Amino acid sequence: MLVVDNHSQDGTVAWLREAYPTVRVVSLSQNLGYGSAANLGIGESRGAWVMVANPDTCFQPGAIKTLLKVARERPQALLTPKLVMPDGRLNALGNVMHLGGVTSCWHYGEDPADYRGVLAVPLLSGAVILAHRETWRALGGFDAALFLYMEDADLSLRARLLGLSLYAVADAVVIHDYALKLTPAKFQWLEQHRLWTLLKIFRVRTLWKLGPAILLTNAMTWGFALTQGLPYLKARWHVDLWLVGHLSQLIRARRQFQRERRREDREVVAWMTLDLPWGQLSAGAWTTRVATWLFRGARAWSGFRVGRTQGWWAEVPPSSQKRAFR
Repeated sequence: MLVVDNHSQDGTVAWLREAYPTVRVVSLSQNLGYGSAANLGIGESRGAWVMVANPDTCFQPGAIKTLLKVARERPQALLTPKLVMPDGRLNALGNVMHLGGVTSCWHYGEDPADYRGVLAVPLLSGAVILAHRETWRALGGFDAALFLYMEDADLSLRARLLGLSLYAVADAVVIHDYALKLTPAKFQWLEQHRLWTLLKIFRVRTLWKLGPAILLTNAMTWGFALTQGLPYLKARWHVDLWLVGHLSQLIRARRQFQRERRREDREVVAWMTLDLPWGQLSAGAWTTRVATWLFRGARAWSGFRVGRTQGWWAEVPPSSQKRAFR
């Protein structure tokens, strides 16, 4: 067993080495962020299958066995389980992305019993992801530039544009101690990584078509920061400063991915949603109506067909998957 300690300060490393001497511990001298630490652990591991899981997840009996069974049937797919909150409501069956780049838990708060089997999903939930080691290698792991949050969305978009499939295994149940909360730091990470991901992944013509939706989303996040006070305003301002400071890095990452991609953006945009997750954002009725009307106009400008997620629950047989890489 391998444990990567991301520069904890609570004595975890000493406790692990004393209580579990057979566990191999990689102790980092600084906090590299979630994605980078996960990449390091994956690189140090030796198994054929790789799973990343948040520390606030609890696997129910048979969950890993079920995930592995499906994974062996679909060796070039990436899988996520059915995530259920401690109160019994559904946390997520994967995630979904709005036209402006905001991601949210797919089917949050619904009855978990309504979903069974293997389900094609727009994005993976980073709480738990399982894939073959060769798939991780082909993707290059998580983007190390994303310190925390949105690394799952970035990974999912890159996977889909490489021709890989994304599934939720609804018969594999994992309890996720999840709560809707937003701090200034989390707000900043979500925003800067939302924009980084969009600017890196999509072609220029797609960014032009999605431009009104992205700009409208930017305006809404500035408006949200204004209503929340100075700490959130500072956080939103630092988003733009961070992007400017990392512009050369972004350009290099963008060029590299554009050389590697094998699918067109429309195959990703088709899985995006027009409606923001107002239930998860706690927006008022007036805000909801106005924003929905504006985003409909932005979608009309883009010319893209969206809403494939309306039929996402149909299982795609393994035999229909095309080989994505050699």
